[in-house]
Amino acid sequence: MKSSIWKILLHANRLVNMKNKIICITVILSAFFEIANGQDNKLKGTVYNESQQALEGATVKIILSDSSEYISTATNVSGIFELSTPKNRSFSVMVGYFGYESFVRKFKGMENKNELFLGRVTLKSKPQNLQQVTVTGNRQLFNKTADKLVINIGNSILGSAGNATEVLERIPGVSLDRQNNNIKVNGRDGVSIMINGKLKKVPQDALLKMLESINGGNIQKIELINSSASEDAEGNGGLINIVMNKAVHDEIRGSYNLNVGIGKYEKSSIGGEFGYSGTKLDVYGSASFGWNRAFADFGNDREILSNGVITRGASNYAVRKSKNLLGNIDLSLDYKLFEKTKFGFGVFSSLNRVKVNENGNTRFYDIKAGESFSNIYHHEINKWTQFGSNFNVSHAFNDRVELVINFDYLRYDNRNPHDYKFENYENSQDELTNSSESKVSKLTPIDFFIYRADFKKKINERNAFSFGIKHTSSKLSNSINVLAKAQNNDWEKVPDLSQNVKMKEEISAGYLDYKFSTENGLKANMGFRYEYTQSILRNDQNVKLVDRNLGKLFPSLSLSKDFDSNTLSLSYNRRISRPTFSYLAPYVHFVDEMTFITGNMELNSSISNNYEVTYQYKKKYIATLGYSSADNPIIPYQIQIDPESNKQIIRAENLKKSNLISLGFSIPFQFNRWWDSYTSLNGFYGRNEAIYQNGIIENEKMYVSINMNHSFKILKNLTAELSGMYQSRSPFGMAYLLPFGKVSTGAKYSLKNENGTIRITVDDLFWNMNFGIDNPQSGLGFNQSFKGKFSEPRLVRITYSKNLGGGMKKTKRNDNAEEEKARAGS
Repeated sequence: MKSSIWKILLHANRLVNMKNKIICITVILSAFFEIANGQDNKLKGTVYNESQQALEGATVKIILSDSSEYISTATNVSGIFELSTPKNRSFSVMVGYFGYESFVRKFKGMENKNELFLGRVTLKSKPQNLQQVTVTGNRQLFNKTADKLVINIGNSILGSAGNATEVLERIPGVSLDRQNNNIKVNGRDGVSIMINGKLKKVPQDALLKMLESINGGNIQKIELINSSASEDAEGNGGLINIVMNKAVHDEIRGSYNLNVGIGKYEKSSIGGEFGYSGTKLDVYGSASFGWNRAFADFGNDREILSNGVITRGASNYAVRKSKNLLGNIDLSLDYKLFEKTKFGFGVFSSLNRVKVNENGNTRFYDIKAGESFSNIYHHEINKWTQFGSNFNVSHAFNDRVELVINFDYLRYDNRNPHDYKFENYENSQDELTNSSESKVSKLTPIDFFIYRADFKKKINERNAFSFGIKHTSSKLSNSINVLAKAQNNDWEKVPDLSQNVKMKEEISAGYLDYKFSTENGLKANMGFRYEYTQSILRNDQNVKLVDRNLGKLFPSLSLSKDFDSNTLSLSYNRRISRPTFSYLAPYVHFVDEMTFITGNMELNSSISNNYEVTYQYKKKYIATLGYSSADNPIIPYQIQIDPESNKQIIRAENLKKSNLISLGFSIPFQFNRWWDSYTSLNGFYGRNEAIYQNGIIENEKMYVSINMNHSFKILKNLTAELSGMYQSRSPFGMAYLLPFGKVSTGAKYSLKNENGTIRITVDDLFWNMNFGIDNPQSGLGFNQSFKGKFSEPRLVRITYSKNLGGGMKKTKRNDNAEEEKARAGS
């Protein structure tokens, strides 16, 4: 068996050419097993609470009346379960869920029925005391397991306001770097984004823009996942899974929401979704559109020192105003072709178009030449369009064995033209010395072809394993042309800054994953994943600029042991962060005439090893100790300064090494019946070893982060929420991130007769959510700093949402369709 698995792994590349054969064989096998296996007796049903919310993870047991034997399963996200039943034997069905009274019903057998639908099982809540506290709503706001943290966004007033990026910013441990399109989890850079359990293959430049197009009102919950051998090892920060709303069994459901807001400028959005989940057919669709006018300002300063004396420097300040048009459409269906065979198909498309006008001024100073000034006028259009499709086939050989095959095609297009005008002044800003103009055009199409096959077997109620193979093929081209206006007003190409490059990347992977549990409460999940990557970057003369091959094994392990109402968990995983195309490729973005942002073709992949110990007390209070060590970590926005010319280059760099120790506490507390709170306290010790001009710069710092959420039940149909977060000064490559934080509040009013809900939220009351870098390097002959405000203060939003057909319940597709979409970039 083992040799067969390894042969599959070694020949993963053949999956591309075998795709059509595999799909044909799967359909033929499906028909064969459908005929051969015949009809089994089935018991089906759905489980809800008193508020008609589907209960995910409820335990359903069939207990034989004439013995102590039983079989069990758990409900999926939409509360649906399905179990094989014994023929001609009496049995009892028991349904249970923590915090709810159990449901029991007896049956005398199913002699004349192949299928029995138990119907809608409604569990009643147990009377609660101070030992049974939830943060808000019927489902606890935060839930921690051995391998993930679950945040039930649907229960939060603030959590569902705005778009997905604004939702993520409110989650403990998650921070967004809008300047560099980067997401951190618990201080670790680089994450992969999943939608409904399926990885999204998104270029780094488009990551936040894709999330901005997702309406927060369509999100049910967000999961921060440490690692899984069945998913890509990409991203030192792990995985973020965004679970969207979908439909329930045998009903057509839908919802819509309208949102208007004002910060510095106006914002608005509209979104909706519909779904149907039937015996044979599941259909889901969603759409959202938005408009956002935004304001940002930032400053960049540097000093060049000689023997401790400032000899040269520059000080820049710019104001950026933008108009953003957003759109997102998603359609999918799953059809039960035979009793045990399903196929699925999905298409999705998104648009994110930003129009930017930026005005800035820079003061240059030189100890010998004196002062000079420069004004920059910058106009930019950044348009990302995305189209994707997925086809999947799954066949259940029986209740314990399943084969799933997926194929995805993704297309991204980025058009990003810039117009620059520089005006230079000597000694004062009254007399114009000279002026110049330049144009930059950027065109980047990206294609992904993704093939995946997974085999899953449930050995018994306590043991299961899976293995699979996957191949991702991507190709992209990046055409950059820089034109400068000559004295005769003709536009002339600047060869040194213009370049056309093409990149092709092949990633083949195979994995083996095993899960087991014991009667005394021990649970384990262990796996191995092997990934082989080949990346080639060529210029328009077909000269190889980058040619890299990397094969690596990525083990993962998680253990948990229950001690009455307490749980101890241990986890380990190894992950990789590959340099994104936007970090590698040659390009230029001017901050002023002497400062620009560019790519770095010398970047290498980073490998990290991550360890975590978690103790959960009374199923509520959580303490977590973590350690992460990364070789060659990739850090954006690192500085190179030429003291002779006073030029500053900003680009991503590899550090030599990075270590991070973290200690965190999660504390839910109920002050009284109408006031619940959740507090997350985290302490970190970070140590970086950066490389600068062939020397090693050590940078270490202890820092803290605090997240708090308070919910108040004012009236039966009126609730309020207050949240805040703060992070102190922390290491950032060879520099430091400045402290940042914010306080937000909101209220939700439920209209009578299920006529919808109205939410009013105010985000960042005191305008403390700033991005800043302090880079004191007097020993190297310079000091540098950056400060920027990329989010608007006191952003007030009013949202109206309404469920149709009784309310949209939450689920995700039962297959593993669309499986990833996480890098081209990330």
